[in-house]
Amino acid sequence: MDPILFLAIALAHTLPVFLIDGFVTIDGPAHLYNSYLIYQLLFEEAGLAHQFYELNSFWVPNASGHYLLVFLQLIFSPIIAEKVLISGLIIAQAYALRYFWLSFSKAAIYLVYLAFPLIFSLTFFFGFYNYTVGLVFYLLLLGYAIRRWDKLFDMKQDYLFLFVFIGISYFSHSLCFGLALLSLFLLSISIYGKDLKRAFYYNLKLGLIAIPFLIMFLLYLFSMEAAISEWIYSSPAELWGRFTDVATLVAFSSAEEVIYTQIIGIVLLVLLILTIVKTFGKQESGISKKWRFGIYLLLLLIVLYVSLPELTSDGGIITFRIHWFMLLIVIAMISTQRQSRLVKVMALIAIGFAHIMLCTYYWDAQTGRAQDLNHYKALGGQIQPNSVVLPLCDFAWDRKHFSNIVGLKPNTIVLYNYEAPKAYFPLKYKQSGSPKPIIEGVDLYDGHLNFLPKVFNDQSRQVDYLIIHKHDRKFPQMPELKESLETNYELVEKKGSLSLYRMRD
Repeated sequence: MDPILFLAIALAHTLPVFLIDGFVTIDGPAHLYNSYLIYQLLFEEAGLAHQFYELNSFWVPNASGHYLLVFLQLIFSPIIAEKVLISGLIIAQAYALRYFWLSFSKAAIYLVYLAFPLIFSLTFFFGFYNYTVGLVFYLLLLGYAIRRWDKLFDMKQDYLFLFVFIGISYFSHSLCFGLALLSLFLLSISIYGKDLKRAFYYNLKLGLIAIPFLIMFLLYLFSMEAAISEWIYSSPAELWGRFTDVATLVAFSSAEEVIYTQIIGIVLLVLLILTIVKTFGKQESGISKKWRFGIYLLLLLIVLYVSLPELTSDGGIITFRIHWFMLLIVIAMISTQRQSRLVKVMALIAIGFAHIMLCTYYWDAQTGRAQDLNHYKALGGQIQPNSVVLPLCDFAWDRKHFSNIVGLKPNTIVLYNYEAPKAYFPLKYKQSGSPKPIIEGVDLYDGHLNFLPKVFNDQSRQVDYLIIHKHDRKFPQMPELKESLETNYELVEKKGSLSLYRMRD
């Protein structure tokens, strides 16, 4: 009964992706647009993509989601490819969490249903596809190592499995890769204790398997250090507030969500206290080793939570991710002890209620956001191929990348691409230079606009279309653009708060 019920719930969580026309994550449109550009670079010989972009020559640890989307576009349209990826990641996370927790202990199988509140987290709705792939492989890697326990490296298949999964973790996300290696190290300390010789050989073998990825990781860190100009740390009060709010499960920074995430946090705290009482009241050798591992890993995560920066000048949202891993390990530790039927039922009812209320909120939020995204899609249908489009749509933090959706047609360049100037994505602007985008009478490079190409060849390219949101923050600061718009462009269509302009013939 349990496997069927779990599958049914997992599939039910994918329904919004297909039932909401225009289901969108925050960074999703940017990732999808860039994966489509990669698709054009790989499979189409000519076009504007080749003039503006090139593949990153360094194998960055932030690429697996992009290439999964490229692969899916061999079969589906870009929009459907993203839906398939999102729904696949929902199901993959559910089963990876189940696999990991059951590897840790099968004493409390009811806890596997806590996978679903953890799936619909901040990082999921932010659309961190590479990171989510990394999470899945981290869970599978660690679950496999725990199941093999003190027999890891006894079979040749262990070496191959670890090499492949550590490699995929690297190419998915640096945090997942780093935590995977640290977790496997702590696992050896937990298993072998004072048997330093066995622990040494365990970690020597692990190091030899991971060394090519460690070298690339270190090179990546050194390159990123040079690119980052600022490290931004959260205050102790902010860290504590996120912890008590269980903010890693708050998708849209809403007070409506915090009420229910706190319910989840309180239930987990109560279950953890009950588990601690039982664990230290009745020791069992197998459980005590796993508890030791859980404590080591939880302490490591706490140190990372309070010591790592929240943001850098080039990205972040780090402590929220560390907090998610803390929830993961707390649930694993809780799973080592059985609870009374009354406790289990009450816990599932409380968390189930909170999760349903959160899903209701997510549905409403996503429906409203989808309507805005569909306005971009409608205007995108009016744009001819072989066009360069400048969007001026900086008006809301959760809709910053919506304009990228108009670039999902052949030979269409959208002059807003937050990934291309950064060193940690698989696609970048051409280092040898791209055509310089121009609008008559306007200096697009006077500091108002972000994420444009900065190195040019001896060619230029007229901006064919502009999409302007009526609440855009930059447009009022560019009077020369208003004048050029009236002189050189004509209104094509309006959709909601958006206006599409085309260069006059």
